[in-house]
Amino acid sequence: MNEQLSKWLRKYQSYSHGEYFYDPEVEGVSEVCYGDIKHNEDGEYIEVPFCTYSDYSGGTVERSNCQTFLDMFKEFNEISMWKIYGGYCTTGVLIRRSLYENSEEVRDVIDGLFDYPLISDDDLSQLEIDLEQVSWETWLEYDLKRELDKQEIEYNEDELQSDMYYVMEYCNEYFIHEDACCPYLDVEKIVSNWVDAMDERRSK
Repeated sequence: MNEQLSKWLRKYQSYSHGEYFYDPEVEGVSEVCYGDIKHNEDGEYIEVPFCTYSDYSGGTVERSNCQTFLDMFKEFNEISMWKIYGGYCTTGVLIRRSLYENSEEVRDVIDGLFDYPLISDDDLSQLEIDLEQVSWETWLEYDLKRELDKQEIEYNEDELQSDMYYVMEYCNEYFIHEDACCPYLDVEKIVSNWVDAMDERRSK
C-alpha cells in the first residue's frame, strides 16, 4: 500500500459528542453518515484522499474529485464504495481497503492523487461553471442589478448575464472559488467598469 495512504485508513473517527466507528457491514446502502459508523479494528476502510469537502473545508477540487470518483467506480457502489456525509455538508468517499488492493484502476487513481490531486480537469471546469450559474440564479443577478441601479447605470435586462461576462473580460475580474460551494465575484468592480466596457463593445 502507498505509504502516504496509511493516514487515510479508517479505524475510528472521534467527535465532540463521543466516538463512533466504521461498521464493516454497510452493504445495501449507498451513503453512510459519519455519526453512524461503528467499530472496526482492522482498518478495513479507506476514506479516499482529496475527495472530502464541506461548507468550511476543501474546495472545488475535492468536490470534483468526490463526484468523479463515485461516477468512475459506480459499479462498486453499495458493495465496496459509499458516499459518506456529516455536518456542515461534509461529503466524501469511503471504500473497502480490499477494493484498493484488488483493483488496479482504483489503485492507480488514488495513488495518482498524491502526485496531482485532481482526477479530471474537465470535470472541475464543468463543476465551477455550474456553481457560477447557481450563483447567478441565487444572488448574483439580484446584487448586480441593485448595484447598477444604485449607480444609475442603464442595462439591458435580457442580455445582463452576457454583458456581465464581457465586463469581466474587459477588467480582468473573474469568479473566485474560495470554497466548494459558493464562488465569489466582486460586483462593485464589475459595475465600476460597466460603462467603459459597454462603450467599447458598442464601438466594435
